[in-house]
Amino acid sequence: MSHAVTRVPCEDRAMHVADGQAFEPLGFAPEFEVEVAPEFPGTGSWPYPVHAFDLEGRVVQDPVSRWGAPAVLVVEPAGRAPWVGMFPSSSGGRGLSGAVATPNPRKLCVAVRGATYVVDVDRPRQGVLVGWAQQLVGIGSPALLLAASADDVVAYGPEGLEWRSPRLAIDGLRIIDARDGTITVSDLEGDGRGAPVLTTLDVHTGRPAHRRN
Repeated sequence: MSHAVTRVPCEDRAMHVADGQAFEPLGFAPEFEVEVAPEFPGTGSWPYPVHAFDLEGRVVQDPVSRWGAPAVLVVEPAGRAPWVGMFPSSSGGRGLSGAVATPNPRKLCVAVRGATYVVDVDRPRQGVLVGWAQQLVGIGSPALLLAASADDVVAYGPEGLEWRSPRLAIDGLRIIDARDGTITVSDLEGDGRGAPVLTTLDVHTGRPAHRRN
């Protein structure tokens, strides 16, 4: 897996595509710092409160490790004490792993082998919003975090979930561009003849506006 952040044109700024395991701002302005996979203290315990989550987004007493070791992060919100988050891996085992900022400066998105968790860094005990993504993309106008699964796209804005597109593919969906009020996605499985199918979505609603080879 590549650990780079690639950029393609997006109106007057870049479209930021996460594809790695380090914390990536994606062009947003987070009011917190994140350390991914910190070293476990030699004292045998974390010096900060620990919040473990399950696959339903609930806070649980013990870390969930049924599908592999959870992702461990130290989150330090501006003006508040740090805390440790433990986010479980998905059962599918495919998809992106990493941590990214969101349009809300106090919300963090964590991806663990495809499972995604959006958490309020000031109130982690409220639980997290759970989703799925093979690709995470940040765009700036409007400010959205786009999560592309194998077959649809979900958009998160400053206030939370903005929209979910209809099903756009059987498998292999990718966001390839965002400009002029639209988002272009590619169905890598194509039309059955080996050619990818491109669909243009309205950036404000997620509704398909145009579909072509």
